[in-house]
Amino acid sequence: MKIAYFHYLHGQDTALHHVHQFADAVRSLGHTISVHAMNLAPTDNGSIRNQVRNTLKRRLSPYLHELKELCWNPRYIIRELDIVRQEQPDVILSRTHFLTASCLAVAKRSGKPLVLEMNAPACESVMYFDEYLHLPLVGEFLERLTAQGAGEVIVVSEALRRYVASRYKLPLEKISANPNGADNARFHPNVDGSKVRQQFGLQGKKVIGFVGSLYRWHGPDLLRNVIDHFRKDHGVAFLLVGDGHGWEKFRELIASDGLRERVSLPGQVPHDSLPEYIAAMDVALLPESNFYGSPLKVIEYMATGIPTVAPRYGPLEEIIEHGREGLLFPPRNVKAALHSITGLLANAEMRQQMGLAAACKVTQSLTWRHNAEQVIAACQRALKQHKSRWLHRDSAGAV
Repeated sequence: MKIAYFHYLHGQDTALHHVHQFADAVRSLGHTISVHAMNLAPTDNGSIRNQVRNTLKRRLSPYLHELKELCWNPRYIIRELDIVRQEQPDVILSRTHFLTASCLAVAKRSGKPLVLEMNAPACESVMYFDEYLHLPLVGEFLERLTAQGAGEVIVVSEALRRYVASRYKLPLEKISANPNGADNARFHPNVDGSKVRQQFGLQGKKVIGFVGSLYRWHGPDLLRNVIDHFRKDHGVAFLLVGDGHGWEKFRELIASDGLRERVSLPGQVPHDSLPEYIAAMDVALLPESNFYGSPLKVIEYMATGIPTVAPRYGPLEEIIEHGREGLLFPPRNVKAALHSITGLLANAEMRQQMGLAAACKVTQSLTWRHNAEQVIAACQRALKQHKSRWLHRDSAGAV
């Protein structure tokens, strides 16, 4: 099968790891996939033109961000149509992007079947990005349009599957739940984290770790409370990996509260080096999540054999059996989260058993190969349905 895959991520988005690992898995299954980054934002920040652009963006973005996203659609359509005409794929696979519906127009114009990959619903923008002025109803209208027009829709959790089906009046059988994956050739229990422990002076410590962005929906307040709880326990240290806007305030809080010597903040590390950082942890923490998402970091924790403490949301219950591959606590409940972390830190045998069970779970059902197999199956169904509709039209025309 030949697939044209469109996404709208910018060059610094960590979700690009998903895109590249998924595409590699598709190729390993013997299929052809071309990945096209459609985000048009310029990356040459040194030019005078872009310095002016960035200044205007900072001042006007809260008011014009969503209008700008909407206005990209005509240019996306032109570029995507050109790619489809040149490559002639069997299927168009598009990663949904807020206020973007170009893929549907391109699929209809080119006569190609469309498969949507949905990692988050349109309501995410209203829920979390309150720094922007929102266009009422437009995001959900475009999401409804593309979901209804696609041959198949792939979402990252059963919870999101049921939400999309109910919200947009779609049959459940049109939507597939397909959680994110991990590359278990790189993330596995035999990764050695000793160099990272030595680099940050973590030898002999029990290490609580976190990897990822630190926006407010990732639970920085709960993480801060956990750190504060272990303030006087010098046998416990923290290894927090990540960078970006959400980390700036957090670093300031840690420094101002005299906790800098207890918390290692290496910043963003290359994804190829990430397994060693995770392997340096004794317990991996996900402070907060949401009702729909499949956090990639959790599956990579699991693949590396590190027991995870995470909030009890539906998508996490789908991949973690409480007490077997990790521990789940009621969302935003600091006391319950601390109880789970403390219990794991006190019991090395439990940590080892949970870590190995988690790694086994990933190997059996949560690799990128498993993920790619599900996407290919959805693409094949969409192509079959598309051909069937065309045959029916031809037959009706002949009659």
